[in-house]
Amino acid sequence: MSVTKDPRDSLRINLQVEDALKIGKLLGSQYDAVALCRDGHRSSQMIEQALISGILSTGGNVYLAGECPAPAMPYARSGCDCYVTIAADDREKMGGIIIHNPDGSYFDEMKIHSMFSKEGRILYPEYDGIGEVHKLYGIYNRYVEEVCKNVMKADTQVVLDGTHVGPTRLASTILRECETDVLVFNRSRVTSVMSISEYSSSDLENVMKSYPGSIAASLSNDGSRILVFDETGKPVNNWALAALLVKILRPTQIIAPVDVSLAVTDLFDNRDKGVDDDIEGIGNVIKVNRNIKRIVDYMHEKNSQAGTDHLNDQVQFGMDSKGRFVFPNLSYTPDGIFALALLAEYASENNISEAVKAFAIKDITNEYDVPGEARYYVVRKDMFVNISEEKFISRMMDEVLALGDRSIFPVIMDGIRLEFEDGWMYFDFDAENQSVHISCEARDKAYVVSLLDMAISFVETVTSLD
Repeated sequence: MSVTKDPRDSLRINLQVEDALKIGKLLGSQYDAVALCRDGHRSSQMIEQALISGILSTGGNVYLAGECPAPAMPYARSGCDCYVTIAADDREKMGGIIIHNPDGSYFDEMKIHSMFSKEGRILYPEYDGIGEVHKLYGIYNRYVEEVCKNVMKADTQVVLDGTHVGPTRLASTILRECETDVLVFNRSRVTSVMSISEYSSSDLENVMKSYPGSIAASLSNDGSRILVFDETGKPVNNWALAALLVKILRPTQIIAPVDVSLAVTDLFDNRDKGVDDDIEGIGNVIKVNRNIKRIVDYMHEKNSQAGTDHLNDQVQFGMDSKGRFVFPNLSYTPDGIFALALLAEYASENNISEAVKAFAIKDITNEYDVPGEARYYVVRKDMFVNISEEKFISRMMDEVLALGDRSIFPVIMDGIRLEFEDGWMYFDFDAENQSVHISCEARDKAYVVSLLDMAISFVETVTSLD
């Protein structure tokens, strides 16, 4: 993809024991106290042990949280210099790690480069300089207390997919504290960690038939992502869910990836036009790189610059397209559990299946006459390209400028997005496969097809110049 390679991504998947040991040595040689948590994947304990050995061997002290959801870790209050979450995104592969600052934000790219630059200069202490292992206590209680401060009574029913025990148990505790009736649906035949994208709504839909009026949710293995099902048992589109959370939170500023849906941005545009009094107070959308780490980086940097004296300049909510939501008033760690608590509170007085109709999105890529009504339509196409990304973007901009249409607004970020009055098109350059992935969205079905035709014409023109 056109996402610039982030060195942190290579640590996230398929990490081998030797790699974890090396990273542990680097952490232990540069930080006095490192906290660790992990998910329930079979490789995570192995990676944890390798990290512990490495950290101790170079003089660092380890603070163990055990199997603990990532959103709770900023509440460890251990005085640690940083903490590491160990988790697997793919049940068929080894897990990996993410290194965080104490407030939940990620180690940025410069910090990662700096850490690895010292690889050849590691010093090993004498016996009495070896680090020690300590157990962390009270994380769950502090996190539960903080979430419950931000969520009122949520008198509703929630069905939880119990595949991932740690996040499910923590979410259940919070929901029950908020007076929510909770049913945990256990998948007893599942023996390995599943990716959240593998969840099938059919099982939950059948269970929910016995509990009318309930909503349901599946949390990822580390609790950072959420998939929500409305009262009818149908999964809620991630962008529709993001839009609903924006409506609930009424933030002054949010950060979203460059391919953010109109379902989200229209909330802000309509406020400016005075279309919907119910969303008064919503402010500005900042579009950034699609990588969740860079989304959090930008949010953290902007809020640090704004400071506590300028709260209206701070970013109050962030998201990606995969069900990750960031609430910086709690921490900078993506938090599916808090998102669920907010939705349960909302569902106690509102019907989510009705609420998300205002944000209904239909993908007509494979079938134009998709049944059901929608507020937004999406269509996608992949095309072969024979030029570099730099040439592609440069020529695209030339083509846009040649149109002389000032209503077209280009956003060059992680590819190129062209915004029109009633829709947008996005070009995601894939150098590895010599292709460009086109996405278009509009409020009208016929118009989104015309946007795709225009996008195809743009690509054909810029690639035919060689």
